Amino acid sequence: DLAAQETSIVNASLQFDTGAMRPTFRLLRDRPGRSYALEIARRLGLPEDILSMAQSRLTGGERRVEALLGELEERAAEVDRLAVEARLAAKRTSETEQVLDETAERLGRREKEIEKEARKKVEEYLLSARGAVEEEVERLRHTAASASADPSGAAALDTAVREARAAVEKSLREVRKPGDEQPAPAPPAPGLLVVGDRARSRSLAVEGEVLEIRGEEAVLEAGGLRFTLTVADLEPIGQASKIAMRQPAPPLPDIAPATEIDMRGLRVDEIEAVLSQGLDAAFVNDVPFLRIIHGKGTGALRQEVGRVLAGDTRVRAHRIGGFQEGGSGVTVAEFGNAGD
Repeated sequence: DLAAQETSIVNASLQFDTGAMRPTFRLLRDRPGRSYALEIARRLGLPEDILSMAQSRLTGGERRVEALLGELEERAAEVDRLAVEARLAAKRTSETEQVLDETAERLGRREKEIEKEARKKVEEYLLSARGAVEEEVERLRHTAASASADPSGAAALDTAVREARAAVEKSLREVRKPGDEQPAPAPPAPGLLVVGDRARSRSLAVEGEVLEIRGEEAVLEAGGLRFTLTVADLEPIGQASKIAMRQPAPPLPDIAPATEIDMRGLRVDEIEAVLSQGLDAAFVNDVPFLRIIHGKGTGALRQEVGRVLAGDTRVRAHRIGGFQEGGSGVTVAEFGNAGD
C-alpha cells in the first residue's frame, strides 16, 4: 500500500524456492513479497489441524492476495523458463546456420574445382588436337612441295589450314576462363603467316594487319599503332589477298599517329606492354597527348594505367578525362615534348 502511495518507494521481494523450501537470494523489483510461513510449517511437520486453524484465521482479502501472488510467481517462473529455452533455441539456430554456411562454402569450392578440372581436361584434349593439326600441316606441305603442287592447290591448302586452326582456337577460347593459367602458345607453322594477313597478338590481345615480316619478327598495325612482335606471338585470323601472297607489299607511308588507345577488355597484366607501345608511337610522332580508354569497372585498369604513366619520364602529367572526354573511364596523358 505504501509503495502505491509514495512515488519514491517501490515494491521488491526476495525470491523463495517453494520446491526446495529455501531462498534463492534473488531480488525481484516491482513485485510484492508474500508469506511462506504456512508452507514452511507444513514442510517442518507441524500438525495439519493447527495449519488448518491458522489458514482459517486469514481474511478473505489476505487469501486472495496470497493466491494472486502465488499465481504471479508461477507465471514469472514460466516466463523465465521460456526465455531460457528461447536463448538455447537461438543458439542452436545460429550454430546450425554456421554449419550450413560452411557446408555451402565447401561445396562451392568443390564445384569450382570440379569445373576447373573438367575444363583442364578438355583444354588438354584441344591442345593435343592443335598439335596434331600442326603436324598434319607440315606433312601436307612437304607432300605438296615434293609433288610440285600448283598455286591453286597451295592456296586451297592454306585455306584448309586456317579453318582447322581457327576451329581449334575457338574451342580453346570457349573452354578457358579469365584468370586460368594459359599454356605457352605454339608458334605458327613456317610460311603460314604472310604480309597482308590479318593476325592477332596473343600477348597483347589486339588484332591488326601484318605490314612487314623481318625474319623472326613482324610489324602489326592495330588501332592506328604499329607493334613489332615475334612471329610466334601472332595468330593468323584472316586470309591474305592474292597479291600479298604472291609478292611482298611495298613499304607503306607513315600514317597519322593515333591520339587514342582503347584498353578495354585487357587484363591488368597486359596493360603495361600495350600502353608502352602506344606511348612510344605517340611520343615519336610528337603527339601532344594520348587519350587512354580503360572504362570504369572496378578501377583496376585505371590504377594500372596510372602506375605505368607515373613511371614514364616522357609523360609530363596525366589526369582523369573531363566530362566530354569520357570522365573516369578515360585517362589523358600529356607529353613533355608538347609545344617545344
